[in-house]
Amino acid sequence: MGVMNRKKVESNPSKILESSTQKAFAALKHPEISSPDEVKRALLELTKPLKGIGPATASAVLAVYSETIPFMSDEAVLSLITKKGSNLHDMNNYLAYYARVCELVTELNSTTGEGDPIQWNARNVERALWTARMDEVLGLGLLNLYLEQNEQKESAQEKIVDPDDDDKLDSQNLKGKKPEKRNLERSEESFGDDGSEKKLKRDNDTEDDKK
Repeated sequence: MGVMNRKKVESNPSKILESSTQKAFAALKHPEISSPDEVKRALLELTKPLKGIGPATASAVLAVYSETIPFMSDEAVLSLITKKGSNLHDMNNYLAYYARVCELVTELNSTTGEGDPIQWNARNVERALWTARMDEVLGLGLLNLYLEQNEQKESAQEKIVDPDDDDKLDSQNLKGKKPEKRNLERSEESFGDDGSEKKLKRDNDTEDDKK
């Protein structure tokens, strides 16, 4: 906000500031799900009576009240829409930007699973867009680093083998296989004609060693 614009804002009587803000919040009848008409009405409640307040500044005020209202940061807006007209921060550009943010919120939440700690809303989508744009402008490479780490994590999870799965595989491999014949019976030579067991040769060898 420039110096001249700041002076305009500060020139607004406190009573008008308070009443305009209350009317703007009241215009958002369903703060958790704000329709485009409600958003436009709320923005106008701030921009019309107040000096030095445009849609961008008004959106910052509304974003504090409701997480369904994205702040109109230049970085987020330009990453989603093409500017129409000479002024980026006009009402038409904001409403086009708002519609795109709502689409992203719906899309992102449709890909999250149950129990996912991240639930997307207009506020954190705007912050994510701003962060991605600043990362690109400053050449920090944080987004690429995050994507690489995420890929490595997913790859590591795929390599983890569940012990229960191993048991299932072993069970499946054994199906249809005949068990190996084990020579558990003793040789007939180990028994005498009367059925009494003869001493094995190794037993005799042991006795000879003792002598």
